[in-house]
Amino acid sequence: MRQRVAITGLGIVSAIGNCVNEFADSLFAPKAGIHPITLFNTKGFPVKSAAEIRNFGPFTYPDRKVAYAARAITEAIAQSFGENGVPREKVTVLSLGLKHNFVSFPEMVSANFITIGPDECAQQISKAAGIQASPWIYTAACTASTVAIGTAARAVADGEIDVAIAGGTSSCVSPEWLLTYALMGALNTDANCAAETACRPFDRNRTGMILGEGAGFLILERESSARARNAPVLARICGFGSSLDAYHVSDPCPDGAGALSAMNAALKDARINPEDLSAINAHATGTLKNDSAEAAAIRRLLDGVSHETPVFATKPFTGHLLAASGAVETIAVVSCLTQQKLHPTLNLVDVASDCKLNHVLKNRHLPLRYILKNSFGFGGQNACMVLEKGDSLDE
Repeated sequence: MRQRVAITGLGIVSAIGNCVNEFADSLFAPKAGIHPITLFNTKGFPVKSAAEIRNFGPFTYPDRKVAYAARAITEAIAQSFGENGVPREKVTVLSLGLKHNFVSFPEMVSANFITIGPDECAQQISKAAGIQASPWIYTAACTASTVAIGTAARAVADGEIDVAIAGGTSSCVSPEWLLTYALMGALNTDANCAAETACRPFDRNRTGMILGEGAGFLILERESSARARNAPVLARICGFGSSLDAYHVSDPCPDGAGALSAMNAALKDARINPEDLSAINAHATGTLKNDSAEAAAIRRLLDGVSHETPVFATKPFTGHLLAASGAVETIAVVSCLTQQKLHPTLNLVDVASDCKLNHVLKNRHLPLRYILKNSFGFGGQNACMVLEKGDSLDE
């Protein structure tokens, strides 16, 4: 029988907090992290807002995402294993969700925004965090870190590995990345839109996503092992599923068929039904096509469910972290399970006719056991996880 997988440590660097406690406090304040861009001069530039990391300190690595990952991993290890750190022989896998570079030639890259490829990034993260483990690298677009966490959780559950550090990191608030997504029509480029309200998932007036940066990492191990060493069981990962639309290079399948397939696969893996879900954390980018397709998929998933399952989104707080978005939003889900309340979907004022769901518009206190986490990406890549609150079953 597959063993249950416990999350025993969390670490985060985000626009709303550079540690888990700050992050959770901002979610429930609620306090968004999207502001006018300060990393470079945006005069004449089509994008004015992003979710930048503030008050981080000096960077010792040329690529910011390495520093973000090292900080987040260090926090997660400290929570799970204490100040002495994790025994090296215990951690056998560092599972990473990373982004491929669009820019291929060094002369095209701004001096202040150096980026490195996934392989070199994994090596530098391992060195910076002091982790000697096998790197599992996933570059599955915006599902990358969800895939990294889900596949690592399966390996832990099946007894293939003892402890995994899993998550993702991103530093795409740069002229090159922002311009790339703006030219694709995916970003909010409305110069008259206030930064704090620029990300509006499911709203009738949504005009595109806002990029963010940061990192999120989790410590995963079998629950029996965690209990044996009195480690905190913050939550459990009990289901993972993925799929591929095979529809379009960037657009989702309009009826949400691929997204629905991944959600159903995650529920099947968790051995639960849609009726059992306490809530759904939506991918919810704030783009017209993505939000519409995801809402359609969620409605199909919940068809026949006797209660209105709440749906909430995290990106209005953090921006879209691309490869790292799933990990950061998974930590948001764990925060909700821990505090037994859902954070709101900020800036949702006028729900679009094609996005009708039971949206969470303010902090909502309710019993939470299972939350479904959605991640969907370019190329029709879909990945979903079911998380369970840490103390939901009698031990």
